[in-house]
Amino acid sequence: MPKKKPVHVTLHGAKWAVTREGNKRASSLHDTQKQAEKKGREVARKDGTEFFLHNKRGQIRSRDSYGSDPKSSRG
Repeated sequence: MPKKKPVHVTLHGAKWAVTREGNKRASSLHDTQKQAEKKGREVARKDGTEFFLHNKRGQIRSRDSYGSDPKSSRG
């Protein structure tokens, strides 16, 4: 099964959008960043993928991985 695309929370006009990487249309819109972050993290956890939270300027504020992390290498 192919890995799901990462989830991003970005400002979209006056609302906060939860969007899959590469999609033009938002999966959902929210009045606050906190609401969008909660929804985005739920989706990323469910799908086992990456989550990116952006600030108002579009810069990545924080990120988390909910997928299976690769084994650490010796060295």
